Amino acid sequence: MLASSKDKASCTMRDYLMEHEGFTILTSSYSHEFRRNYKDKLNQITPESSIGYEVFKSKKYENIDLLSLDHELVSLPNLDELVSERSLLIFLSKHASKSKLPALTSHFTGNFSSSNSLGGSPFELGIAYPTFQKEYMKNLVGMKSDLQQYDLTIEATHHGPTSSTNPIMFVEIGSSDEEWENRLTASLVCKCLLQTIEQKSKYQAKKTSKIAIGLGGNHYSEKFNKLIISSDVAFASIASKHNLRFIDKNMLNQMRGKSIEQVTDIYFDKKSLGSEKHRLISISEDECLTINFV
Repeated sequence: MLASSKDKASCTMRDYLMEHEGFTILTSSYSHEFRRNYKDKLNQITPESSIGYEVFKSKKYENIDLLSLDHELVSLPNLDELVSERSLLIFLSKHASKSKLPALTSHFTGNFSSSNSLGGSPFELGIAYPTFQKEYMKNLVGMKSDLQQYDLTIEATHHGPTSSTNPIMFVEIGSSDEEWENRLTASLVCKCLLQTIEQKSKYQAKKTSKIAIGLGGNHYSEKFNKLIISSDVAFASIASKHNLRFIDKNMLNQMRGKSIEQVTDIYFDKKSLGSEKHRLISISEDECLTINFV
């Protein structure tokens, strides 16, 4: 399922899908029932408030629903009341940063500490789909000639929503109005996303990747991003150096377990571990993870 909200980048991507990929509001008798089911589920999620929504389908992509919500995606609760089992939830969103540098990002969700000011539950991670992110980023890099002004990068795991049995990935355009309203950029991101969905649907068993979790580095990890693009490694959760102090045995197990693909390895950004280095290596050894340094 693709989900959009009312932010500018999200709306620009939704508009492209409507205008060029055949996504239209459901209108048939079947569609009426389908929409009513969504409404019932949305009311269950927030019975005291009404969430504006529209459901779109496309004959070109029968396995994809597009749900446009008048609600902040990061704080949408009880997602499993809204979607079917075995879904991939892809949230189309804007990316904001202090630098306002043009960037196209993707990341999984989660909170490593008690801080959950941007949605989700404290000390809870969302489920990751490592090889899907890997293929999306590689496809995006393949479009680099049309996206030369953009930094194409993953982000470390952060914010909500977190409480779902389905994998959640944010696909974002940043970092200012100029990029959020750029229709060409929105079209390329959506084309890349649809291409990745089609590829994963058809060739899921074709290629194997080493599935890992990452510790250290900045919020935009150049080292882990490079591994995703140019090696056989795909990442589930990534904790930046700012969250290393919150990584204990329980959180490490959650990072390992909250992936639909089995995590076998852990990668450390060795220059950013500081005083946490020996403690984190010891925990990783206890959990029988294959340790790698970059």
